[in-house]
Amino acid sequence: MKIYDFVVVGAGPSGSYTAFKLSRVGFKVLVIDKYEFPRDKLCGGCLSKRIEGFIPQGLKNLVKNEIKGGTIGYRGSSYITKFSDDTIAYIIHRRDFDNFLLESARESGAEFIPACEFESFITDKDWIKVHTSKGVFFTKYLVGADGFYSKVLKRLGFKRRKYYRAVEVFIKGELSERVIIELGYVKRGYLWVFPSGEGTVSVGIASTGSENIALILRDYVERKFGVKDVRCKGWFIPFSEKAEDINTGKGNILLVGDSANMTDPLLGEGIFYGLWGGELLFKSALKDFDYVWEYYMDYVRKEMVPEFVYAGKIASLAYRFQKVAFRMGRGKALERYIDLLKGIRGYKHIYRRGLIDFFLSLLG
Repeated sequence: MKIYDFVVVGAGPSGSYTAFKLSRVGFKVLVIDKYEFPRDKLCGGCLSKRIEGFIPQGLKNLVKNEIKGGTIGYRGSSYITKFSDDTIAYIIHRRDFDNFLLESARESGAEFIPACEFESFITDKDWIKVHTSKGVFFTKYLVGADGFYSKVLKRLGFKRRKYYRAVEVFIKGELSERVIIELGYVKRGYLWVFPSGEGTVSVGIASTGSENIALILRDYVERKFGVKDVRCKGWFIPFSEKAEDINTGKGNILLVGDSANMTDPLLGEGIFYGLWGGELLFKSALKDFDYVWEYYMDYVRKEMVPEFVYAGKIASLAYRFQKVAFRMGRGKALERYIDLLKGIRGYKHIYRRGLIDFFLSLLG
């Protein structure tokens, strides 16, 4: 009977990256996913430059567009644009990016079984018995990296509390080296336009409200691009604003990425935090293989949670006073976010530096 050190459910970015880090130092890792790879995935495909510290060599080969600036708009009428001297983000296609990370994990020694559905697990004294559509596997640790609809999360008895609804459409359009973020279309969230390479753009909306975001998106695309009756696709983005929102699992069952709600509550960026979570899980396994979850939970609370807390504070102000947030872009606010995307500053710095600017902007 073969026993793994880790069985990872889900071969998306957080699962594959976790497997890559663990297997390259000798841990026996099995990755399973319900899909064959490569596979398509709904996502704006914008990765902040700070992700560079986590990615194996080869990321530049996947980049469709390098972003050097950003435009903030308010209800499609007023705009503010600022550029950086160097790259602040990358546009990738998730089909290629996810497959690249999975192949990196396999090259490092991880095993992969595609078209394999996770069904349940039974915890024993010495190992975990993982039941799947392709048989039973034994492991010391089970890692749930199976996204918003995580079956591992559900088996632990946890429920989602906070999430964005998102819709997206790809259309013909010319845009390069910058992204567009539009405020004022939804109560809490934003509309985006990202260059996606080969003469196309990704246009989407993320919102925590109850608006008909598909209708808003179709109207925007028709007015701005002259394209009628687009068919958009939607998905959900779980996020965290405080320590109790993040769920790292329990005992020998670990959660990472969207399964653990590791998404920025302001921008909705999840891939960077999913990889960061994988890094912290790996760090915990090296620290003490018998107490991975305890160390993992501690690292996440000390290192990642503060970012979500301050991002949540900013989100509560920015989305409540969207016109004010837009006006702040004329000052230092947009420059501070560019520094965030580069990894120069964190949300704590932005919140503290921007609070006085916010109150001054309230006065007009």
